[in-house]
Amino acid sequence: MPKKQQSIPDDDPDLAALLTTLDEFLRSRELPVGELLIEFFAVHGSTRPASDAYTLVDNLSFTAHRYRRQATESPQD
Repeated sequence: MPKKQQSIPDDDPDLAALLTTLDEFLRSRELPVGELLIEFFAVHGSTRPASDAYTLVDNLSFTAHRYRRQATESPQD
């Protein structure tokens, strides 16, 4: 059974923009963000720090996309 999608919370209309900004930052090639995220996971005990870092970035990207899509589909007051 597919999971029911949650709609964007009414009290946080800028969530799609925030997630998009974070996604762009984490995927930045100008800064060593990816390497630092891998190091973060390693320091915090991850047995697969690179995989965990890339999975986090991908999940954020998919979530940002979903919220952007919902924001464009939702009627604005």
